[in-house]
Order: sequence, then structure tokens, then C-alpha cells
Amino acid sequence: MSADQNEPSGSLHADRPIRKKVDDKLGRDKFAHSIAAQIQLAPRGDSFVIGIVGPWGSGKTSILNLVEEELGEDSSQLFLWFNPWLFAGHKELVAHFFHEVAAQLRDKDRGELRDIWRGFEGYSRLLRPLRAVSGVERESSTDAREPSVRRQRELLEEALEKAPKRLVIVLDDLDRLEDDEIRDVMRLVRLLADFPNTIYLLSYDQKRVVEALGGEERGRAYLEKIVQTVHQVPEIRPSEIRRVLEKSVHKACADLPLRRPEPVALSLAFQKIQPLFHGLRDVYRYINSLRPTLIALGEEVALQDILKLEALRVLAPAAFDGIVQSADMLTHVLVHGKDREDEQKRVVQRLFESWGERRPVYESICKSLFSAINHLPRGGVHYGPESLAEWRRDGRVACRQIFEVYLERALPPGRVPSRLIREFLESTRDESELSRLLSRLEKAELDDLLKRLEDHKDELQMDEDGTAIKVLLQQIRRVHGEAERKKVVTHIMYAYELALLLLSRIDPSKRLAIVKRELEHSADLSTREYIVSVNQQYELLYEADIAKIDNDLAMRVLDEPAANLADEPRLGALMTRAAECSKEGAESKFRELAADDGTMMKMLSRLLFAGIDEESHSLHRWDELAQALDPQKLAERLKGLDTKRDELSLDGRSTLALDVALRYAGGWRPRIERVRQSTAAT
Repeated sequence: MSADQNEPSGSLHADRPIRKKVDDKLGRDKFAHSIAAQIQLAPRGDSFVIGIVGPWGSGKTSILNLVEEELGEDSSQLFLWFNPWLFAGHKELVAHFFHEVAAQLRDKDRGELRDIWRGFEGYSRLLRPLRAVSGVERESSTDAREPSVRRQRELLEEALEKAPKRLVIVLDDLDRLEDDEIRDVMRLVRLLADFPNTIYLLSYDQKRVVEALGGEERGRAYLEKIVQTVHQVPEIRPSEIRRVLEKSVHKACADLPLRRPEPVALSLAFQKIQPLFHGLRDVYRYINSLRPTLIALGEEVALQDILKLEALRVLAPAAFDGIVQSADMLTHVLVHGKDREDEQKRVVQRLFESWGERRPVYESICKSLFSAINHLPRGGVHYGPESLAEWRRDGRVACRQIFEVYLERALPPGRVPSRLIREFLESTRDESELSRLLSRLEKAELDDLLKRLEDHKDELQMDEDGTAIKVLLQQIRRVHGEAERKKVVTHIMYAYELALLLLSRIDPSKRLAIVKRELEHSADLSTREYIVSVNQQYELLYEADIAKIDNDLAMRVLDEPAANLADEPRLGALMTRAAECSKEGAESKFRELAADDGTMMKMLSRLLFAGIDEESHSLHRWDELAQALDPQKLAERLKGLDTKRDELSLDGRSTLALDVALRYAGGWRPRIERVRQSTAAT
């Protein structure tokens, strides 16, 4: 069993070399075995230098660890390590080597290695440079009894020849050193290369070391004089990287609630990102970043999109930055013909060209993320606004809102998690569970839920009692009090549009009871009017039933006190219904509304709410008002209000409504009406 199988899913990969065969995921143990076999077969008494060659990150240290494990049971070999990178920058690199080897030999000594470690220790003292003390230069740690360097070498060679074990000395990470340090290490190896009964294992990147030693021709020749045997680290097969990548991703995802795609889509995602991975170090860096992102995003973003974006962010940061900077055009869908298509084409083409020779890989990933650009640069399928609902529903970053959630690693305020939408869809027949889900939501969250359920309308199910309708409208009444509902009708409309969609899925003979139930619970007339309007528009009720409900609503409008009626957001529609039921009653109600300055201004704001560019329905309501009050009397009333502007403390909306009313009274008409009159005259 591999050791990583016992690690929890959330474990970080420390990017350390493996130490044991049991941790080997790439089958490198056979390669290590061949090196160990060569060491064991080398003639005793001689010295050899073996090179383990491969690019940085190819696993050279892991292979050396496996060689050490392979030789661990061979009592005739003694493995020692020296990593010059740990001493990089020190001028005494050679002395550090002898001191470190001596220290390791002393630690392993059971009485038979004393002469050897003392020989190395003596070398260390002799090779230390002179130091200045109190202005006088003297040797730092030698005295007259110390042998010469030549004699010390002879003593060490004699000890090595008699040694019961052969030394296998590893010099690792040479390619991490600066050029001058690489040259120092190579001079050191050349100095030691003929020490008897010793094998040196050097691990390095051939290209890097050759460059430091003077370039291709000179450097390679120098290296060949020192290193007698070279073992090239086998290149990791792409299939092996893919296998480890998939296994690591599945493990990182195992215990998390995610928006998981179909197996084909997931396989395609791995296929897209595989060219970004060149070794296990890339895989581990990726997994270390992926896990926190998955935890933060959960079900909000499709897993296949997270995998691709994280691969770019970690392994191709410049390409990722370009995508972020171009997000507006990458997520732009065509609304009106070729709306902004030329701009989109320029931005995307510039992005693709910036990727140079890596363009095919990055472009393939980018187009699989952002469907809106699939037609670029050579044409193809165009996506319009109708696709946004699908992308938003499925958590695809092709929708700008979803991409922003990915970038921010969090839901914006007021946005409900996708998990709650799924739970809603599963609970539409369970009143208790549905109430529990929605009762926890704040106003903004409930409004967001209503809007986003529109993307899932095909998944909505309904029982014959209209349970979901009942609970939805109860919650709307909870978070939007009566005064609030009169100000923010838009939120109410989301709820009733959804409720009426659900109503359409119930047997027609049972709809009337549900509509009556909700009308009774709707205290404000505007909400009632909207319910009646949509039922008429979509013919959800029988004609006789809707006519009765319509008449009841009109009578309630006529009975409503003017001060209350003036606050209704759908005042114009309410007065139209009242006029269709009783023209005289509606005119009387108009006069009642106009009697007080405050209610008169509220009425004007409600009737003419969109200002001078409003189309025909505002003019129609003006005509109803003028007919009820008499045009001349209405004009005089407006002039009186005009003189009281400061006294009335009008806000911007009321000021605009009064200005429009005065222009209407003076004979002005909106452009659409002038065109209609001109056409009729022609």
C-alpha cells in the first residue's frame, strides 16, 4: 500500500523527495536497483564517479534515496550525504565537505571507522583559510604538530584502503548552485576522485552544469573527465502524470460537496490541462492550491471549470492573468446582432497572440471555459442571452457572475448557495421542510433565490395543494412588510411570477381555490392586481372565475381611502380596472385623490412615473385623469401645485412627474403619440 493512501484528503503535499520504495508512484525502484547493482559490482579498492542526470524536479533525490534503501542491507557499503546547496555562499565549501563527511563517519563509527573520520577531519582543519585575529594573520586551527597536506592525504588513503566498508558519498542538488560554486564542487570531486574504496554519486542537471563549466564544448569535456558513468533519469511518461493527477484530484474532492460533472466532461477537463504538467512537482503544487479553492467554492462553480482555471493559475500565471483582464469580453454574449462583436474579436485575438508558442494549449482551455468566444476567430456558433441562464444554472464560468464568484472565492452578499436551491427543488411538496429552508433567509437572500429559480423552472414540481406557492408567498410577506412591498414591488413580482408558473402545473379545476387563498393573504392592492393580471395574461383560470376576481378587485379599489390608494405602486393599473368596472366610480376616486396636495402629488408620481419619455400607457392614464377632473380644472390644479413647489418639498420623482403633467396640460405629447397622430392624419 502506498503511504499516501493513509493520509486524509486534505493533506498538503510537502514536495519532499520520497525515502522509501513503498512511496514510489512511478516505478523508479527498478532504475534505482540498477544503480545500486552497479555500485555493488564495482571492484573494491578503486574509486568511481557516477552521475545521476536529469532536469530540476525530475526526482533525482528520490532515486538516490531508493539507492540508499537498496544498499541498506549491504553491510559492505556505507552511504554518506553532502548537499553543497546547504553551504552555498560559504568560501570554505571544500573544508565543509571534509568536516561533514567526518561528522557522519563519526556518528556511524562502532570502532572500525576511527582512522577514516580522523583523516577527513584532519583534511578539514588543513584546508581552512587563514583568518585575521587582532590584526595578525595566523592559522585558525592548526599547530606545528599537524602533518602536511600531502602527508594527511597519504594517511587518509591508507585508512580507506584498510576500511571494512566502501564509502558511497552523495553530492546532491549541484544544479541549485551558482556558477562559481558548481565549479568549486567539481574541483573538489576531481581532487577526491582517486581516493580508494570510494564511490561518488553526483546528481545534477546536465545542461545547467555544462553551462557553468564553460559552455557546451568545454564544459562537457571537463565533465566527462570527472564522471565515469552517467545514468539519465527516465522521463516521466505523460500517462503516469495523468494517472497521479487524476488520483490526487479525486482524493482532494472525495469528502467535499461539489458540482460534479458527467464523467465525460471530467475526463475532457483532465485532457485539456494535462499539457501543463511536466512532473510530480507540478501535480503537488496544483493539488495544494486546488483543495482550498474547492472548499471555498463548493457547489457554486462547476468542478471541471475549477480544475482548468486552477491549473492555469498555478502553472501558467501569466496566461491566467490575461484571462482575468479580458473577462468582460470572454463572457460577453451577443444581444443585438453583432453587438460589440468587433471589440470582442480584437480583445480575444490579442489575448491569444500574447500566449506565443503555448497558444494552442491555453486557447483550447480558454474556449472550453468561455463558450461565448467559441466562434472566434474564424466563426462558428454564436451564444446569446438565452445561454446565460443555462450557464448560471450549471455553475459555469462562461457566465460573468459565476466567474466573479470563482475569482472572489466567496459568494457576494445576498447570494444564496447553490445547495439551498437544490434543497428547495427537492422539497416543493414538503411544507414543513420548505418553510424551514426559507425562514432562515434574509430579504436579499430570498429575492436572490426567487430570481435564480427562474433558471430551474423546468425542474420545479408542484403538488395539487400548491404547497410551494403558499410557502413562497408567506416568506415574501415575512421579509417584505406592507410598507416595504409598496416600495419594492420588483421583489414581489419575482415571487408571484414563480408562484404562477407553479400554478400552471396544477389541474385547472383546483387553481381557483389556490388563487383565492393567496388573494386573501395579499393585503396590498398592487399585489392583488398583479396576480389577477398574470392570471388573465396566461389564462390560468376559467374566464368566468377571473371576471369575478377582477370585479371584486375593482370594487375594493373604489372602496379604498384615497390616502391609502395613492401609495399603491400599481395605481394606474388599479384605476384602469376600476374604470372598466365603474367609470363614474373611478372618476369620483380620481377627484378624491386630487383633493389633497399630498395625495395629488403621489397620484401624479404613480401615473406618470417614467417621465417625459414614457410611452402610451402614461398618456392613457393622463387622459383618464383629465376626463375625471375636467381638463381646464386639472390645468388650474397643476398650476396651483407649481406655485407650491418649495412648500411641498418635492423629491426628484415628484418634481419630474409635476413637470410632465404641466407639459401634458399644455398640449405636449410623447414622441410615440405624435408619430401615431401623424400617421393617422396621413
